[in-house]
Amino acid sequence: MPAGQGVPDIFLSYNREDQPVARRYAEAFRAEGFDVWWDVGLQSGDAYDEVTEGALRASKAVVVLWSKRSVASRWVKSEATLADRTKKLVPAMIEPCERPIMFELVQTADLSGWKGDRADPAFQSFVGDVRRMVGADGARAAAAHAPAPKPGLSRRKMIGVGAGALVVVAAGASVALWPKGAAKRKDAATLAVLPFSNLGLDQANAFMADGLADQILSGLQRVQGLRVIARTSSFSLTDRKLSAQEIGQRLGADVLVQGSVQQAGQTIRVTASIIDAKSAEQRYSEQFQKTADDLFALQDAVTMALVAALPRAAGLNGLRIASAARAPMNPESYRAVLEATQLWAQTSNFQQVGRIAEGDVTLAKAVDIINAEIAKNPNNAAALAVKASIWIRSNGSPIVKATRQAAFVEGLALLAKAMAADPDNPDAAALQCELFSRFEYRWQEAEDIIKRSVEANPSHAESHTQYAYHLSKVGRALESMPHAEIGAQLDPLYFNRRLSVPRLMSIAGREDEAIATLRKLSFSGPEANFIAGRDLYYILAARGDAGGVRQVVKGLQAGPNVSEARKRQLDRMEAVAEGIEGKPARHRQMLDASLARPAADRFQSTDLWSFTIETAIIGDVDRALDLFQLCIDNQILYQAQWFPYGHSVPLELANHARWQAMWSADPRLKQLVDLRLQALQKKQFYGRMPDGTIIRPA
Repeated sequence: MPAGQGVPDIFLSYNREDQPVARRYAEAFRAEGFDVWWDVGLQSGDAYDEVTEGALRASKAVVVLWSKRSVASRWVKSEATLADRTKKLVPAMIEPCERPIMFELVQTADLSGWKGDRADPAFQSFVGDVRRMVGADGARAAAAHAPAPKPGLSRRKMIGVGAGALVVVAAGASVALWPKGAAKRKDAATLAVLPFSNLGLDQANAFMADGLADQILSGLQRVQGLRVIARTSSFSLTDRKLSAQEIGQRLGADVLVQGSVQQAGQTIRVTASIIDAKSAEQRYSEQFQKTADDLFALQDAVTMALVAALPRAAGLNGLRIASAARAPMNPESYRAVLEATQLWAQTSNFQQVGRIAEGDVTLAKAVDIINAEIAKNPNNAAALAVKASIWIRSNGSPIVKATRQAAFVEGLALLAKAMAADPDNPDAAALQCELFSRFEYRWQEAEDIIKRSVEANPSHAESHTQYAYHLSKVGRALESMPHAEIGAQLDPLYFNRRLSVPRLMSIAGREDEAIATLRKLSFSGPEANFIAGRDLYYILAARGDAGGVRQVVKGLQAGPNVSEARKRQLDRMEAVAEGIEGKPARHRQMLDASLARPAADRFQSTDLWSFTIETAIIGDVDRALDLFQLCIDNQILYQAQWFPYGHSVPLELANHARWQAMWSADPRLKQLVDLRLQALQKKQFYGRMPDGTIIRPA
């Protein structure tokens, strides 16, 4: 080393033709407080090879600048090889290039777009890698020489992502997802994470590609200032050969995150890229690697690097991130949860397309894996949440081996334990809100849980949807609409998410608009949907429109995939049309047959709720009252427009003493009645006051 120079923090390896760029790096590192050695400091008479090798071996970190010129340089490759052997290699690509094959599995920062701005998030992320390699001395030096923070920076939110927690700070710009009551922000980017490609994972580990992409997506959903498309939409395009522009247009996304996962022995390598969805231009790419036992840290590293790169890549200037330690999950536990989650997702996909046998086989694998994990780690919140979802959503399945009610009760207990261990799990929070609001009648607790979840996970579509449904139940329909719309925008290709919007339009006093939207969803184009037609049927039947009901039946009969079960539903709709016209006999026979089934089948039965509504519509008030009591007893209150003060409730039923008594017998239901009356007095939903006055929101 040159005389007088101590042990350097950084040895800078580059090709001579890249010297102007290398100078930029050397100056930036020195400004960050590091001692940098590079060969422009060699004095006349210094033995080049001896001095260079001495500095290379003595340095704490070796920063290799890969370019089209340096990858062909024998000197640079030799310096990188020695640095890799001594475990102090910190490489960066300063322009797109193919690195020497032995370094393809080394995590490499992509700084091809860096122009010298030290505040650039991608550069700061790289500085963090160097600082960790240099160690405590370098870190203290960096802190001593760090630039003063710019005016206007403020801490906004601690956001947990994987093994770390991200603090997102905005300079001169709001980082809220959407203002209250607004449909969509104009100054925030929408991002979609696409399924990662499997480049060589064996069949036993194939789940890792989608699993890691899913976990990275979940981490990004927590970042304030981004809209992140839900997995149910972005992953649905897996098998379609679409361009970046086509994907962006279908998802409403400005930028796409693409990636691949490759395994070589015990080493897992992930490549993640950010693509401009309008131009298809790659804005960022980086490679990461960890061992198969360290998937949790791998997911965390990718997520944090993406967040660091997104401000520049997505045009969101002013975002900054920092990390704070959070205890990682045991690698084996993380792998088990990852695999069980993917199997559970596959089960739902099989069930939706009628492949029941394949769904049962897949579900059985998921149950075995998650049961084994919970047996070893009883307080694993993520595992408990997965099992709770399986038990609650698949109750009655032969795989679960429990009655519908027993599975539900066990699922509730698992969910409570998961929430106690990790209150910020958004999937668990959304599920618990739904259960509390729909089945348990715990209105305030449901709202507290889901409100906190939406604030912590602003791009979690299911949280917004469940918040919307809950608000509609307690009468705050006008407040519910923005959340329903946000959920639909975040999950545009998931039909049930989009369906929530017209469902809540009706309760918010926009019934004609709801009918028009449901007609389009029910009968137009390739997306014609039976569930939307059923919702349209409910509205028209409540209006006493027998002809409209028959039009719905006719339209759905002509649609695709009309199964035997759906044919029975269409027969019942026709029977309701007859009942509206004064001929209720056929519908009564169908109801009698349904009630003859075992009483255990009534627990949370939407079929029971449907019969109840239909019986009220055709004017059989006494029997409708009996059925409403059964619904309350069996924990099934489904459509808010049929709750007290709802506009669909027939006047004869609403004024009946027994109707009023059954909604007051349980203090929880009495609380609901009071909340809805308060909301109606404030013109928050479309309903009827106790004196019969119809209220429409302004």
